[in-house]
Amino acid sequence: MPATVSAAYAPSQWRVRVLWTGGAATLTPSAYVITRADAGPSSITVSSVFAIDGLGQTVDLALSSPLSDGIRYQVTVGGASSYFVWQNPLQGLVDRSDPEDPEAQVFGRDIDWCFGRWTPDGDIEEVRGVRSVLEDAVAVCHLKPGELVQYADRGADFPSRVTGPGSAAIARNLQARAEGEWRKDDRNVDVSAQVVLRTDGTVEINGRLRTVAISHEIELKAT
Repeated sequence: MPATVSAAYAPSQWRVRVLWTGGAATLTPSAYVITRADAGPSSITVSSVFAIDGLGQTVDLALSSPLSDGIRYQVTVGGASSYFVWQNPLQGLVDRSDPEDPEAQVFGRDIDWCFGRWTPDGDIEEVRGVRSVLEDAVAVCHLKPGELVQYADRGADFPSRVTGPGSAAIARNLQARAEGEWRKDDRNVDVSAQVVLRTDGTVEINGRLRTVAISHEIELKAT
């Protein structure tokens, strides 16, 4: 069986992860075509392709422009297509990034590598307070152990632990990994997670975080 695309999902506005079956993925950027499923206008092209696993069957596509929130896209390679939607898990949350926010002293502040927007001076957005905790909780589910030099043991590595539609056992494993990572964060005093594996291969995680500021219990939902 020749190599072909089997699934795709967007871990961020600027990346699409593509899974292949039957052989190694192509690393030629121009081989991947990103279009909107509703045939709407889109100028997104693939700038680079990065191999993720040792077999070469999982690749990340670096995009020339960000994906739009809530739009259904398709990635096509050699006549085979797979669909995906980018949904910002933080969309609609109250912005707590005011530099005078006293909660930033408790929750910390961080550069928003995964979900932030560009600032007017061309830098990456900095987040503070509750939003910093929430975004780290989502990002750590995507990270592989060893990807962050300063926290080499952090990372639940969801993408490499889901194969096909999955099973209840895989869902329980992912739930335990998410909760374990969230407990490593000193800003959290109690955590719980629920993981749902969908038939299209996507993963939905619902979480509840009680932070060191007792009045704050944070709920998150990410896909």
